[in-house]
Amino acid sequence: MVKLESLFSWFNNSDQVDMALIIVGVGGAIIEAGVAVAAVINVHTELEEHKKKKLEQYLEVFACIAAFLFLAEAILGCRSSMLLGETIETLKAGNSSLVAQAQQFRLRADVLEQQMRPRTINEKQTKDFISLTERIPKIPICIREGQQGFDTETFALRMREMLTAAGFGAKEGDANAIKHDQTVIVAMRHGITAHWVDAAILVPTNYFTDVITKVPFPVDPTGKPIAMTTNEAEVFNALVYVFEKVGITVSIETASGFNNVDGFEIFIPIKGQL
Repeated sequence: MVKLESLFSWFNNSDQVDMALIIVGVGGAIIEAGVAVAAVINVHTELEEHKKKKLEQYLEVFACIAAFLFLAEAILGCRSSMLLGETIETLKAGNSSLVAQAQQFRLRADVLEQQMRPRTINEKQTKDFISLTERIPKIPICIREGQQGFDTETFALRMREMLTAAGFGAKEGDANAIKHDQTVIVAMRHGITAHWVDAAILVPTNYFTDVITKVPFPVDPTGKPIAMTTNEAEVFNALVYVFEKVGITVSIETASGFNNVDGFEIFIPIKGQL
């Protein structure tokens, strides 16, 4: 025995509802046309009395059928509109999901593009750095370059130029003001995620906690940090703040894994190494 819900399951299918609507509409139109023709014949044609009554009976029956079909057409039309609305809402939800996915892909693409783009320091960053370091005591700063390559060497040079322009000269004995250290070779193991920093502050172990905790330093009303002494920990704390302000990403690393580190240094890794 056919279940009632399976008998009317087609009522939830928009294609089947639309097909039924077309069939009912065409059928109703044909019957209505037939009723109209029969009514004209009944009015304008001389018929025997019993034939006239018979024709009127047929007219009443088919008029009722046509009315029923029109009612069914109205119900099916309403149902078709409801199903169409549900379909539109489903499509809207799917479209919103696709838009969200597209935005995520675009963000990932932007991140990948940023990661692949060579590092640089532009003129505005240099000007902002010079301005923000006005009230920081100028001490010699060593730039250490790791595995060499176009990006690493270029960014190390830009960093050296910016520091020199701000008054932070090189330490004595640094050839070309940049220390080349080919012994620093870092390979990422499987499952280790690179943080993509531009530079790392190498901190002697005995000062590491002071810089990691970022000992508070005063800031003037214009937002420029003030380092009171030439103490390296104090100066580099302020410099980390300035680097972040000008859009240069830095990490703080202990110098214990590097050779011949003399105090605080700025290490330029290959892109994605740290």
